[in-house]
Amino acid sequence: MSILVLGIFWIGYGALGLLGIQNRDRKYKGTFLEKDYKKFSDRGYLILGILCIVAYLFSEIIDLSFWPAIIADIIILTPVIVYSIVGDMKFKKIFKEENKE
Repeated sequence: MSILVLGIFWIGYGALGLLGIQNRDRKYKGTFLEKDYKKFSDRGYLILGILCIVAYLFSEIIDLSFWPAIIADIIILTPVIVYSIVGDMKFKKIFKEENKE
């Protein structure tokens, strides 16, 4: 049940970010990448929330023991991990290239 609550929370958090309601400290605040990084991170929150709900529904439909359930959750949540790592590497690369000039 707690993963369902987390999913709803992350969807709401990401939606508020896309609407511009959030006012939080950002990694690239005050730089040329700020707007793009905000959209990137808020989309990541939405993806995380949706995948948490998918993991919850999967666990409700298929009754697995503890370790198989953990492995299934990791597999379901892998896309958001990859999205975050690849995107962060992309932004770091762009930021470094622009600061060299």
